[in-house]
Amino acid sequence: MLLIFVFGSIAVVSEFQSIKEWTLFGGGIFEAFVLIILCILTVVFLFTDYSRFRQTRNYLSFIHSFTGLLCLGLVFGHMIIRSSKDNSKTLFEAYNENIGIDGDFTLDFKVNNHLKGTRVDHFSTISYWGSYVKRGDTLILNIPLDFQMGRHAILKGNTMQFTDDTIHFNVYMR
Repeated sequence: MLLIFVFGSIAVVSEFQSIKEWTLFGGGIFEAFVLIILCILTVVFLFTDYSRFRQTRNYLSFIHSFTGLLCLGLVFGHMIIRSSKDNSKTLFEAYNENIGIDGDFTLDFKVNNHLKGTRVDHFSTISYWGSYVKRGDTLILNIPLDFQMGRHAILKGNTMQFTDDTIHFNVYMR
């Protein structure tokens, strides 16, 4: 039970993070490893719990496999929700060449007030998820970042300028 609880907790916590770093070749190796182990443990416990249930006829025998299935459901459910938000229609993108080691940071503003940031640094890509509110030409960003950046921005033509920061973004309408 401890194994499935530990791997399930790690998988759920890592999936619900608002900041994810994907390293070489586009995948988080640690996160994939934990998810694979959780899937294997859940299948193994399904078989062992079923054999225990056949002997005792007690539904509490399925507590191990139910825990694994619950964690898998949370992880895959959140993946589907996040993917549908990420794939929704883009209102506009804001791009800055001076943020990050390689100087590539993009904010993707979706029509459903979903905000996705992407920063490319050498051999890794860091994704940030959050939301925004648009009031006229003013944007209020609610996105956790691992670096300092303003939260209030004003759209002026093809640029986005932060009121409490010196950062400027080029804006591309879609």
